Amino acid sequence: MTTDVFRHVPEPEKQLAHYSLLDALLARRSRRFGKGMRLNGGPLAYASVHEPEPLSLAEEAALAFAACGITGYTMAELPYQAGDVAGAGGGNIIMNFVGRTAFSADAAHLVTVFVLNDDGVWLLKRPQDYPRLEVPELVKAAREQRWVDLYEKSRVRIADRRLDVPREPPFVPPFNKWSTNLRGTTYFLPIAELSGLFINVLLAAFSEEVAYFVVDERHNFQPAGVAKFARSKGGYLHDNFMEGRAATVGLLDTWMYEFAAVEQGAMLQNLALVTAALGLGGFPHLASHPFGWFQALDFRMEDIPFSRTIGAGLLMKGLLGLLKKDIPIPTAVGLERDGQVLIKPRCVMAEQPPTGRTGRRCRLAFLATPTRPSRRRSLAVSISTHVMAVSQRPMGHSAP
Repeated sequence: MTTDVFRHVPEPEKQLAHYSLLDALLARRSRRFGKGMRLNGGPLAYASVHEPEPLSLAEEAALAFAACGITGYTMAELPYQAGDVAGAGGGNIIMNFVGRTAFSADAAHLVTVFVLNDDGVWLLKRPQDYPRLEVPELVKAAREQRWVDLYEKSRVRIADRRLDVPREPPFVPPFNKWSTNLRGTTYFLPIAELSGLFINVLLAAFSEEVAYFVVDERHNFQPAGVAKFARSKGGYLHDNFMEGRAATVGLLDTWMYEFAAVEQGAMLQNLALVTAALGLGGFPHLASHPFGWFQALDFRMEDIPFSRTIGAGLLMKGLLGLLKKDIPIPTAVGLERDGQVLIKPRCVMAEQPPTGRTGRRCRLAFLATPTRPSRRRSLAVSISTHVMAVSQRPMGHSAP
């Protein structure tokens, strides 16, 4: 077995069918240099004499399926009632009953993948973005390895040219300028929308079986709107910190980022393995920025005062305003094209977390229509962390 893989089979379907998973694992490497590229300095400086060679539609379709293709129905073998084991229910955390090539916490399918190439930018739909009656045909097409058909059905064009962020820090690190989002490459950008899973986690955390007591570390560890439900007040939430069932808002935030990172990581690994199997080059790299890619992709944005993002009190907010340091932070609040809502978060914009009647409407909308978010103006809790750049060249070579 050798890691020098040549693209001797013109059809990606046949190439994948004859390439073993073990070979792909052994061949997986970050291979950055492709045809048409120029590495600008140092002992490895080199310029290709070839023109860039874009991926074929079939190759791109196979990679798109590897990243986030629909594969069938989830197993969902969980206890939906406790039965004869006390405190052992909670299976209703499952949010969707259709699975993808990449695993997802609570089957939430947080991550939407964007594909960028020389011809434009496309969004790849998640399972919950399809009418349910279309799912069986999608699964059938996947079983029959009709990657191009699936690709055409799953993608929604959002731009007719390659989009990019400014090619300078903090958007692009200095060492990535030479290799990122170049002509001839295909760029896979995963973006996570977290608000739906956050609500789902809260519903589980506040269930009688889990009964977490949540405090806000930005407000002197005061109860995060749940004081009256504490056990010490006659409720059911475990507010005795010695019991270990108390959590901070920051901890819940961290869980969300970890869930998103796991899902994105699975997608990137799938892309890397199929890249190896197809004899292509490619590599993942950091693309995290609070708003750069959202602006580039023309998300709907709102400016949030810096004081609000840090939970500043009246005194700090006033001081920041006086010093003219309460700067606006551009924040993504959704993505629409041609009147179609493509990404719609589920939490209501408010100066404070949704509580009372507003919070109840938000939760009921989430429970009643899990595949149809409310049309309320809402705040996205979204991140973009890594991208997978794929350029066409034989692996194991310097691709002059």
